[in-house]
Amino acid sequence: VKFGPARPDLLEVLPPASEGGRSRLRIWDFKASQKARHDHYIQVAYYSFLLDHAVREAGLASVEVDVDFGVICSREGTPVFELRPYRLAVDDFLRNRAQALFDTPSADAHFHVEDHCSMCEYMDQCRQEADAHYDLSRVAYISSESKRRLRAEGVRTHRELAALADEARVERLQASSHDLYVNLSRYVSAAQAL
Repeated sequence: VKFGPARPDLLEVLPPASEGGRSRLRIWDFKASQKARHDHYIQVAYYSFLLDHAVREAGLASVEVDVDFGVICSREGTPVFELRPYRLAVDDFLRNRAQALFDTPSADAHFHVEDHCSMCEYMDQCRQEADAHYDLSRVAYISSESKRRLRAEGVRTHRELAALADEARVERLQASSHDLYVNLSRYVSAAQAL
């Protein structure tokens, strides 16, 4: 696993909460988006873990990381937000979910190429992977969740989706989600056109 740089945009130095206490470092992150998104909050929470660890490892006794609140500055404003629920999510991911991802062969890892991926630096790599393995994400407008449900039912490629004819299997898939109930026949037709 390779981690890239993780740099908060700004650290605000807050006075100690009590007399003789330590100064607190509050993390600010600046976004060009209209308003803060869920992943922005997760990013700040992740930064808080890294910064807290760095402060402790460096033995900086005069400061501590504000693990209660953070700030995301978007075009909508700069509200202070409660960091704790996001820290719990990051902690849960790192302790309970990340290892399963690391242990999964890359060919079996869930990914989904969608329109919003166009800004990602890995878009070309993911698109090549999807093309090379006949990935379901090549089917126009199919959702990541529908792809996940199809794969759980053993439909792993758009070629397998194009050949889907077993009525019992079709009924199970349609019963598994609203999207597949409404759009499965359209997805099969789109897969057949590929």
